[in-house]
Amino acid sequence: MQRPFFVTLAQLDPQHFIATCRNALVHVTWGRVTVRFTRDEFPRLARLMEFATNARPPATFRDGAVVITTRPDEDNELQLGPLVLLLPRDEFQRLSQAVQDAARGLGQFLAQGGFRDEPGEPEPGLLEQLRKPGFSRN
Repeated sequence: MQRPFFVTLAQLDPQHFIATCRNALVHVTWGRVTVRFTRDEFPRLARLMEFATNARPPATFRDGAVVITTRPDEDNELQLGPLVLLLPRDEFQRLSQAVQDAARGLGQFLAQGGFRDEPGEPEPGLLEQLRKPGFSRN
C-alpha cells in the first residue's frame, strides 16, 4: 500500500501546519505562506529557531540564508533568503514549537522507513533555490 503524497508532521489549525512529501521536502505553511525545505535543511531551521526562542531578546541568529532576529517589544523577524516574516513573539513561539515537533516527527517518520521505497524526484529546497542565479544565461 502506498502512503499518501503528503504526511502531516505538525498542525495547529488548517492554516498553520508542517508536512513532508515524497519529493523529500518539508513544507512549512504559516497562514498564506508556504516555504519548502529539504529534509537536510529543516533540522537546521529547527535548531536555529530553538536557539532564538530560548534566547533573551534582542538577539540575532544566522545559519546560511536563514536569519532570526528577536526583539523585546517588537515583532520577531524570520528571514529566509529574500522572504521576511514578521511575527509577534507569541506567534513566533507557536511556529518554533511546531517546527520542533515536526523535526522530531520527521526523524521518527524517516526512521520507520518513511517514503524510502516510493518514487519521487526531489525538488530543490528554499536554500538551494537561493544559491541558483536568478536569470538565464541568454
